[in-house]
Amino acid sequence: MKKKVWDHALGITFPGANKILLKMKLTLCIILFSLLGAIASESYSQTAKLTLNLKNSTVREALGAIEDQSEFFFLYSEKIIDVNREVNIEERGSTIEKILDKVFSGTNVDYTVKGRQIVLTTPEVNNFYGDSPTQQQKTVSGRVSDSTGAPLPGVSVVIMGTTNGSVTDVNGNYSLLNVSDDAILEFSFIGMKTQELKVSGKSTV
Repeated sequence: MKKKVWDHALGITFPGANKILLKMKLTLCIILFSLLGAIASESYSQTAKLTLNLKNSTVREALGAIEDQSEFFFLYSEKIIDVNREVNIEERGSTIEKILDKVFSGTNVDYTVKGRQIVLTTPEVNNFYGDSPTQQQKTVSGRVSDSTGAPLPGVSVVIMGTTNGSVTDVNGNYSLLNVSDDAILEFSFIGMKTQELKVSGKSTV
């Protein structure tokens, strides 16, 4: 008799208890995977070891070599970064920071490592855009493809003169936040010609 009363009470007090418990477990798993992903992303730049042996190579070739042997990708504008400058790099089992210090030694180029994303800029650009008046900004998205219409993943898309950029996904899609109507987008990809396109108030480029 007591057991039946207890079962009945549970049915009233906790309706759909199994579903609630399942949702809690799923939520906990999602949070856990998100935290692990964030930790892995941050630790990658500290644990990744790279080897480069480049002589009379350009900065562009050095950046390409880093991307080829790692999961790092660069965001930069060729208007502010001299990628044709020659460098000599000989490093074995070095961190990305040590290699970038050598690549940009003697220049005013700053780099910021955010997980696997590396943003290249200069103090002048940061100061100029930091003091500029606020313009009406919006989100701009689009798809990058080759001459046959096939999607191009891994293309760097940067708002010219800023460090605001993105990289196309496996389907060639990208999305940028805080884009002004008069901004110019710079599309670059190792081995392909850089292309510049004006936003001209459009939300899809």
